[in-house]
Amino acid sequence: MNANPIRQAEDDLLPEGNNMTELFYAPGLWNWGLLGFTLLFLELLLPGVFLIWFGLAALLTVVIAALTESYIAFFGNWQGQVVLFLVFSTGLVFLVQSFLAHRIQTDTPFLNRRTDEMIGLTTTLSEPIKDNQGYIHINDTIWRAAGPDMPKGCRVRITGFNNGAFEVEPDNPQQD
Repeated sequence: MNANPIRQAEDDLLPEGNNMTELFYAPGLWNWGLLGFTLLFLELLLPGVFLIWFGLAALLTVVIAALTESYIAFFGNWQGQVVLFLVFSTGLVFLVQSFLAHRIQTDTPFLNRRTDEMIGLTTTLSEPIKDNQGYIHINDTIWRAAGPDMPKGCRVRITGFNNGAFEVEPDNPQQD
C-alpha cells in the first residue's frame, strides 16, 4: 500500500501494469530515441557541431540495444545502454575530431596566434635595445623587443617570440 494517499489515488486510476511513471523511472529504448532526436534538434538551434555526435550516439544505442538485447542480456538493461552510449559518444567525438582536424583548411591560420604571424617581418626599432630590452613599433602597436644592443631607428628582423618579447636581430639586406 502506498503511504501517500494522493499518489495511491493516482495509481488506482491507471490500469494494472500500465503505470505511466514507470516509463520515466525505468529508462528504455524510447528514452534513448527521445534523447537522440532532442540532441539532434538542439544541434539545429545551437551552433558548434557538437551535440550531433551525442544525438547520433543515443540513436546508435537504440539500434544496437534493440538488435542485441535478446542474445546479449547486458544491453537489455539500462546500465548496459548507458555503457553503450558512453562508448559511442566518446568514440564519435574523438573519431570525428581527429578526422576533421587534418582536413580543415583556413585562410587565417594565425588568427589566434598573432605573434607567430609576425616572425620574419622587418621593422624599425622605436627605442634602442640596451641590456636585451627595447621596443619596436608594428602597425599600431608597440611591442617589447629583445636582442643585441642596437640604436634607435635600426632595421631589425623578427626571429621569434619568447617571454612576451619579440626576439630580433639586425636586418642586413646584403646577406639575403
